[in-house]
Amino acid sequence: MDLSQVTWKRGQGYDLAELDVLYTGNHARARSVLRAVDDKVDVGRMRALGFCVSIGHAEFMADRFRQHGVAAAAAVTSGVDRTTQQGLLRDFRAGKLRVLD
Repeated sequence: MDLSQVTWKRGQGYDLAELDVLYTGNHARARSVLRAVDDKVDVGRMRALGFCVSIGHAEFMADRFRQHGVAAAAAVTSGVDRTTQQGLLRDFRAGKLRVLD
């Protein structure tokens, strides 16, 4: 991903809103990620943590994994209540979730 056009501020890093626009809804990049995952691991057995730039990006990627056939994918964000967050983390540790964004 070319980040050369994303604003960088010393001491603050990349502009998060600009990163969100760049990554969220980027179907070509998501396809590339999914292809790379397919090439490297057995998707049916993998357990993966995805690190995303925003809540929208995490939800987008979890949805893309589900559409790709990884039904056990979810996004854990500050937009999810604490009880649900804990349940998703518990399910991930137990192997019930394959992808946690």
